[in-house]
Amino acid sequence: MRIKENVMIKIMRYFFGIRGVLDERNIKKVNQLALNAFVYLRLYVLLTSLVIPFLPDRLLNRSMFIMFAFANLVIGYGGVSLYVMHKISRLKSSLSRSGGC
Repeated sequence: MRIKENVMIKIMRYFFGIRGVLDERNIKKVNQLALNAFVYLRLYVLLTSLVIPFLPDRLLNRSMFIMFAFANLVIGYGGVSLYVMHKISRLKSSLSRSGGC
């Protein structure tokens, strides 16, 4: 059954690279995937933001902040991107098997 897509679904389909028609079950999967990625990223930022102020003063130098920024890029955004790519590839394979893509 084809349902009318709102703007957010269209944006997520473009962002995740999903082609074809999404039924209600697959829209729920995409929404859950986006929610999981968002929550993971927010928890990571929260935890690292809480840890940094409690580090000893001798560790808080310029190189530490550069390393912290690099770790945020690699772990935060890289980890979320790998998770999203893995889950979307599984969703695409299930769509192609069911004939939806």
